[in-house]
Amino acid sequence: MLKKFVPDAHYLVQVVKKQQYQQTLDRLFALRNFAAHESRKGKAQAKAALGMNLAAASAWAKRQNRFLALCTELRALASEIQQAAPY
Repeated sequence: MLKKFVPDAHYLVQVVKKQQYQQTLDRLFALRNFAAHESRKGKAQAKAALGMNLAAASAWAKRQNRFLALCTELRALASEIQQAAPY
């Protein structure tokens, strides 16, 4: 989706496509879609991204400090984007 707005060589694309952030972003998007739409498709995508069945998106995040871990990874991603920005 990002590539629709910026070229492949853009610093934002280069940082976001790094392997270390793929799992975090996949989980974030899956949880967001499941929470927002509550559809079968959203639930299936969340199950695929998280490897487990969920009753609610928040149920996964509340356990075992997963929300904190997700936020930590997203902060690292944001920091790397900030460092890569040419301005």
